[in-house]
Amino acid sequence: MNKPEHRTGRHWLLPCIVLLIIGVLVTAVCLALWEQDATPDPLHTNPTTHNQGISQSPDPTEPNAETQGTFPVTEPVDGTQPSTEPPVPEATEPVTSSTAEPEKQLVCRFYSFYRGAYVEDGSDEPVENVAALLISNGSDRYLDLAQLIYDLDGREAIFTVTGLPAGSSAWVLEANRMSADAGTTFTHKNTLTSFRDDAVNDLEGLELSFNGTMLKATNTTDQPFKNVSVYYKTLHEDGNFLGGITYMTVFGDLEPGQSAEKIAGHFHPDRSQIVRIGYTV
Repeated sequence: MNKPEHRTGRHWLLPCIVLLIIGVLVTAVCLALWEQDATPDPLHTNPTTHNQGISQSPDPTEPNAETQGTFPVTEPVDGTQPSTEPPVPEATEPVTSSTAEPEKQLVCRFYSFYRGAYVEDGSDEPVENVAALLISNGSDRYLDLAQLIYDLDGREAIFTVTGLPAGSSAWVLEANRMSADAGTTFTHKNTLTSFRDDAVNDLEGLELSFNGTMLKATNTTDQPFKNVSVYYKTLHEDGNFLGGITYMTVFGDLEPGQSAEKIAGHFHPDRSQIVRIGYTV
């Protein structure tokens, strides 16, 4: 008769060792995965840790109240002294043709750049460093219109001025808001002009008054005035006109003793000057 097989504990040793090894491996894998999750993602850390030692520049669009409405080559509106001056042409640089009669001469007094309200299109939008010229009417006649073409470092710049009385000057801003700075080179290319001899800035018997936003015209004579229009420009604090633009308020026909009121949004009693009155009789 066969004896039954006797099993000892040695037969279970190998499976136990295998299970132990598997358990150690699983534990090691889990620990590795946990450590990976605990590592900070560099794309999601506090952004201040990436900016240490870097100073933040101020917003370049933030207006500077000390320099708004100023020309670096002239007395600024707020009285502060600018720190830079762009190149200046000779004081008598003609910008009309050299063959033009002396009474038709325009003179460029300064090249500059401007920061403040852009007046040339009537929008008064804030701008910075727009190219500007100080143009003087050296003639003895009223300048109805002039267009000056300049080259600014390879860019064609256009400056348009209207309604400039004889002997007066105006800061004219570039028509397309072209920028300039102290290093910009201005080169005159061409000028087209139109003068008139019949311009008057005072009409006897026509009284003008201003109230709020309304400009009032009264015919105090016994004769009718036809097609009455009042042209005016804005003065800069340095005594020159600000902008080539000339504003116009149309009153139409005024019978004897008749008054008319019109909105004149850009008229300011302390900063506006009437440069011409247009009418027929």
